[in-house]
Amino acid sequence: MRTLIAGLALIASSTLAFAQAHLTPMAPAAQSAPAPQASPEGRTMITHNNWGVIPTPQFKDKRIYRRYTFVEKGENGKDSTIANFMLLTCPRGTKQVHISFELTHFFDMASVYPSGFEPAAKNRILINDTQAVTMPAEVISSEIFFDRTPETQEDFDAVLTASKLTLVFGKEMQNRITFVSNPKSTEGYTKLLLEHFPNGGKFMTTSDGMRDCDRFRKSRR
Repeated sequence: MRTLIAGLALIASSTLAFAQAHLTPMAPAAQSAPAPQASPEGRTMITHNNWGVIPTPQFKDKRIYRRYTFVEKGENGKDSTIANFMLLTCPRGTKQVHISFELTHFFDMASVYPSGFEPAAKNRILINDTQAVTMPAEVISSEIFFDRTPETQEDFDAVLTASKLTLVFGKEMQNRITFVSNPKSTEGYTKLLLEHFPNGGKFMTTSDGMRDCDRFRKSRR
C-alpha cells in the first residue's frame, strides 16, 4: 500500500503541473451557461477518466464503477490515502442509475449539512470550462447523489465523460472542488491500482461501462 500511495502521489504532483500548463480554461461556447458563482478558492484533485470495477459479491443487484484520487497527508486531518471519490452505481431492473461524490476526504460535510440529509441540495457543475449545469441532487451523510433521468440524461452523461469537473455546492454555494484527468494520469492510476485490485478487478472506459451497465440492468440474478 505504501508503494501504491507513493506512486499515486508522484502521478498527482506531475499531472497537476501538466494540467496547469495544458488545461487552461477554454472560451465558453456561445450557448453555454454561465460559470458557477462561488468563491474562487478551491482545490484541484488529479484523477483518471476511466472507471475501476472490482468484484462486490455482497451487492448482487447493483454494479459500481469507481474513480479514485490521491489525498495527501494532513488534508482534512487525515493520513494520505487513495479516496474513492466518485461512484457510478448501476442497479439491476428499473431503479435509476446514479452518480455520487463521496466528499468526506475534502470537506467537513457535517458542518456543511448538519442534519446529514438534504433532499434538494443546491449545486452547480462546471464541465471542461465550457458548460455549467445544475441537476437535482440529494445529500446523504457525506455523499452528493445525482440520478440519471430522462430530464437529466444529457447533462449526466456530460459529467461522466468530462476531463475536468468543478463541483460547487452548499447552502450558500460556498464549497468548490475540481477534478482533472488526462491520458497520463489515467494511464498511471490504471497501472498502479490494477496491481492492488482484487482478482477480477478491471478498468473500463465510460462508453464500455455504460454498455456494461445496460446489460447488467437487463440481466437476471
